[in-house]
Amino acid sequence: MQLRNHPERLFILIVGGLWLLLIGTDRLAPVVLPTENLYFRAWEYVRGQHGLPRRNLSFTVHNAHGDLSNMMNVSTYKVPRDITFTVDSNGMRNSETTREDATVLIGQSFMTGAGNSDEHAPGTVLARELKTPIYVYAPGNMSQLLRAIPDEVPATVIWGVVERNLTGSNAEIQTLLGMECPSESETKTSKQKMLIIIKKILLEPTTYARTSVVKKLGQKIYNETYFSVAKKPASPHVELAASPSKFIFLKKGIRISHEDSKQRNLDDVQKAITKTADCLKLHNIELLFIPIPDKVHVYNHLLPEELQANYALDPLQELMQQLRRKGIRTVDILTPFMTHVSENSELLYWPDDTHWGPLGIEKAMTEAAKRF
Repeated sequence: MQLRNHPERLFILIVGGLWLLLIGTDRLAPVVLPTENLYFRAWEYVRGQHGLPRRNLSFTVHNAHGDLSNMMNVSTYKVPRDITFTVDSNGMRNSETTREDATVLIGQSFMTGAGNSDEHAPGTVLARELKTPIYVYAPGNMSQLLRAIPDEVPATVIWGVVERNLTGSNAEIQTLLGMECPSESETKTSKQKMLIIIKKILLEPTTYARTSVVKKLGQKIYNETYFSVAKKPASPHVELAASPSKFIFLKKGIRISHEDSKQRNLDDVQKAITKTADCLKLHNIELLFIPIPDKVHVYNHLLPEELQANYALDPLQELMQQLRRKGIRTVDILTPFMTHVSENSELLYWPDDTHWGPLGIEKAMTEAAKRF
């Protein structure tokens, strides 16, 4: 009776109750639901939290889809596939940790094979091509490897970097330019270890948001509704190919595709790669470098005409020429990729992902094996 006389209290009670119910459901769901239901790809799970990867596990997500379709969040643009992702005791994509007599394959999401299952991962494919052990130091930065050269020193390190990260402003390029060649492996100090723990504690809300089923449902409803009305994605990070193609592109890649060598500051990129090769030589390790063309570079013709880049002077080709003049062994996968696209309809990149698919990986690793 008292509540009826005070409708504002009744309103607060109802809203508060619903809010608590949502929070309870949101936090209970990750405990009750299978873990795979909380992630759109296996990559996002095995990466762990805040730079602290999960270790010694194999994780499968059924009906996984790409990072671009996850940003766009419209069902008709998703390409479902099953992805199994195995990581070793170092959190790297290997079925076992052995490094003895192994060539090291290093890089971030592309060299890890983020959008693909284990059997199609770059390390697996390259090992088949070379018939020799491959240790996948991925996901990992070259600066990390230089600071911790393994005791089982490899004869060759194969390093792949995607085009959108081959700019002078890229954080890893800047790190490589600024660091000295380490004479011996560095170990983390107690202070560095403590900072990692503090970072994990402070950023815990990020994990909450990532596994929030209520947030995911709300975003799904909003994105589907927005697209059905506006006929364009709600996400500011993606761009659609010209109709009728269902390709999705990353806007960052489109922006960089319109920049020339000077705007990308490729001189600094070349210096960073050359310096890396010199540092590796101090340990009698040879570098084989793979500049990976962005999806927008290979499928530029699928974009709306006003967004297409002019590759008459191709910055990626210019970079490869600069590196070869410096004596850096470089794998050209751009040329065979462009030839394939002009002659075949089979896709090298996932339509709904920033990353290459099984065929793209196979062609890239075949070219790397030839140069090896």
